[in-house]
Amino acid sequence: MRDRLDPKKEAEAIRLRLGEFLSQNLKLTLSEEKTFITNAGIEKAKFLGYEMGVTGIARPEIAQK
Repeated sequence: MRDRLDPKKEAEAIRLRLGEFLSQNLKLTLSEEKTFITNAGIEKAKFLGYEMGVTGIARPEIAQK
């Protein structure tokens, strides 16, 4: 079983890998000042004049045996 990072660190690792992919494959650069990590369940992200968020988060149900 793989150890899971806390959500913030996991998101930061994904952002790093995404930045490397964009740079190496598409010759694009992520702006450190503009690339934010947000909790979509709590905050909305702003992009090109739009606000995006999650309206409902699926919560796993735990069945008692």
